[in-house]
Parts: sequence; structure tokens; C-alpha cells
Amino acid sequence: RYGIGAAAVEYSDRLPKYIRITDISDDGRYSPEKPVSVNNIFSENYFLSEGDLVVARTGASVGKSYLYKLKDGPLVFAGFLICLTADRDTLLPQYLEAYLKTKSYWSWVKVTSMRSGQPGINGNEYSRLLIPLPEITEQRIINKALSEADTLIEKLEKLIEKKNNIKQGAMQELLTGKRRLPGFSAEWEAKKLGDLFSLAASYSKSKFINDGGTYLIMDMGSVSSVGKNISSKRTFLSSDLLQTGDLVMPKDDIGGGNIIGKVAYVDRNDKYILGDHVYKLTAKTPEINTLFFSYLINSNAVSIRLKKKVAGSAQLGLGRKSVEDEDVYFPKDKDEQVSIASVLSDMDTEIEKLESQLTKYRNIKQGMMQVLLTGKIRLLSK
Repeated sequence: RYGIGAAAVEYSDRLPKYIRITDISDDGRYSPEKPVSVNNIFSENYFLSEGDLVVARTGASVGKSYLYKLKDGPLVFAGFLICLTADRDTLLPQYLEAYLKTKSYWSWVKVTSMRSGQPGINGNEYSRLLIPLPEITEQRIINKALSEADTLIEKLEKLIEKKNNIKQGAMQELLTGKRRLPGFSAEWEAKKLGDLFSLAASYSKSKFINDGGTYLIMDMGSVSSVGKNISSKRTFLSSDLLQTGDLVMPKDDIGGGNIIGKVAYVDRNDKYILGDHVYKLTAKTPEINTLFFSYLINSNAVSIRLKKKVAGSAQLGLGRKSVEDEDVYFPKDKDEQVSIASVLSDMDTEIEKLESQLTKYRNIKQGMMQVLLTGKIRLLSK
């Protein structure tokens, strides 16, 4: 069934909640950035029922799917979604949900959705999708195995969320002086970033491209929305390299994103060179612990103020003087800076290990799906 062709309206508890393609996460959950409603006299004909599964039929998200959960509340599905209702005598909805996440399914989507313009798959094409289908008993066994994997993944996701919340709380207290670490009582002071760091404009990447050397480029794409270093290897040749301890800050708003006002800390032994559209921040004195200042600048208080300074007409950007004039409040004692940075860095290390474990679990589940939902490996009841 195709969804209702109606526009979304501002959310109201007096109107049905609306689910659109954009409200479905990449891993198949109802996860709206902001809930919306629908106001249409025919809405009652488009409520999802338990076991219904919707798939995106057009656009860049074509093929994305969501299995309706009662805990998500009553939902009316939108026009760019197709609702699939399984014949439960032969197909369990949870089995179908799992199959629509396999590589086999996504290969079919890639081929079937090809269009001269925008990609899409219509209802007739979805009806011709072939599914490797065991009997109901084996479907239940497969669902149970995948559900156990999901439980492990969900527990780890909740633990990571908890650890991130703890870290955010620690940052709010430790980076403002509200809570002091044992052994420190020296005063904190306020200074401008320009008094603490020298700023260098970025270089054009093209002038360094050469097959003679391999470096890691530090540009806007190297700084994540939470201030992490995610640079990728490129080929360059230059003696002007970034040093360990330098900070890299995006300065231009290209393609949106949430990276203006964030910094990445250069902490690896790899060779880095500064890329386009970024500033290099280098400490002016050895009394500055740049790892501490990376956390301080990435904290909500400072990064939000920097974002508010973005200006421009044709090209939005963060001016050098705007960065240099930004006031920061920090401990005068470098040892306290180092201790705070160490506490937060240890938290980051723990979270990164958990995220690595989560990736491993997700990969294991994907491998299970690939063999269990294609019949390559069979699970039989005892």
C-alpha cells in the first residue's frame, strides 16, 4: 500500500503522528529529529498496524525500511513510503525486516532503483522481490538468534550513551572550574585565544600534491562534529608539516555540518599537512596544554559562541579575528590543565573501545544475516 499524499504539519497531540522517509534512521528505527503530525480527513486509512513494514520508494534513501513498533505510538505513513504487510502463514514480519538489511537486498535495490533521474522502486517492483524463505519454524529460530545479537548491540549502545553523558557532565564541571581535581587550588584566568595561540591560514592542497610522499591531509573533512580527528591519507610532498599538539579548526561553512567552532587535536605520529578552509592553532608558550584547550574549545560554552560569530554573504565563514578575540577561562597551573585533559582523554579512550566493540558486534550480526537469511547456514530445531 502507498502512503497518504499529505503535507506534514507542526506536531500536535490532537493530530496523528506522521512518519516520513526522513524520520527513519539508517538502522531502521523511528527516529525523527522533530516529530510532526498530519492533518487530513483520510489519515485513519493510513495508520500502521503491528507487523507492518514500510520501505522508502524514492530518493537517496530508497530501500530504507522500518518495522512498526507499538512503543512508537500510532503512526500514519507518508506518500513516499510503501507499506508491506506479511502473510504470517508463510512470512514473519521480523524475518522480512532482517532480510531487508542484508547485502543481497541492497544489491537488488541498487539494480532495481536505477532511473534516468531520481532513483526509485515502485510497488510492482517491490512485489517481485524474491526472498529466500524457510518454513515458519526455521524463521522463528533465525529471528531468535538475530534478536539475541540485537540485545547485545542495544545494551552496548545504551552503555556508550551513558558514558557519553557522564563525559559531558564531567566537561561541564571540570572545564568551568565548578569542580576541581584533588591537589589543585590555584586561580583560573580569562584570556583571548589570540593571546594563547597563533593562527595560520590553510594552504591549498593542490600545491603539495606529489607522488613523492604520503601525508595525512588535515582539512574540514578531518574534523568531526564532536571535535575528533578523522583525517584520511593523501599523497603530498612538503616540509611544512603540522606538529603534534597543533589544533585544526574549520573556518568556512561548506556543505553545512556541525563542525564550525570545533577543533581536532593532532596527536599521531603520522605526517600531517594543513588543508583548505581550516586554521592551524599553535600554542605561543610551553605553559599551554593544547589537549586541554581542545576539550575547552569543543565544550558547548565556547563552540556555541564561535558558531554565533560565523558571518558572510556569498560564503559563510569564521574570521580569524573572531577566533582570536574569543575569551576562554582556564587554570593558570599547567599541571591542572594536564590532569583535566588526562581525565577526559581516559573517558574518550574507554568510549572509543566500546564503539570499536559495537562495530565488531554489528559486523558479526551482519555476517549472521548474510548466511542465515540466504540459506547458506541452516539453524534447525532440536
